[in-house]
Amino acid sequence: MQLLARRHHSRAVLGLLGLFLSAWLAMPATASADAPTEPEVKAVFVYNFGKFVKWPESEYSDETRTERPFVIGVLGEDPVGDALDRLVANHVVQGRHVSVSRFASMKDYLPCDILFIASSETGDLKTILKSVQGSSTLTVSDVPHFTERGGMFGFQTENSRVRFEVNLGSAQSAGLTVSSQLLKLARNVIGQRKAEQ
Repeated sequence: MQLLARRHHSRAVLGLLGLFLSAWLAMPATASADAPTEPEVKAVFVYNFGKFVKWPESEYSDETRTERPFVIGVLGEDPVGDALDRLVANHVVQGRHVSVSRFASMKDYLPCDILFIASSETGDLKTILKSVQGSSTLTVSDVPHFTERGGMFGFQTENSRVRFEVNLGSAQSAGLTVSSQLLKLARNVIGQRKAEQ
């Protein structure tokens, strides 16, 4: 029984990894033809987080739901560059066209669905997370110990591989439901263990 469960888990993880890889392969030919760079890998993860997280229905209850773009914001010194722009061009997430907004600081910030907080903002992290508290913004960052500090998805690079951790408690407090498939890819999950199947 345990062997069957392990095989099922492995197939699910491989299937999800395949989706992530296909997203990278779908990037325009201007992207690197070799192995993806760290910014490209992070861009693919951020884009796919939008596909495997469910936002509260109340967020989209008005009639203009599909007319509003799905906004991925990047705060601070951009760690993904144009890799994210190339990836999301003409794509749809949650039934909405994707757009990317960049903010030099929280003074410029406008509400978005996903907020990538650059490591350049480490010193202001507490203030930033407090500013988006109470909203359904999914926070992502490569700031060290991001999830331990209340962020939702934190990147780590180990042996030249980009991995991510999840603070499930923080995500659920924002009304977000994280797919169990996505949690299987995470290096570590802290907080509550209730996830969408």
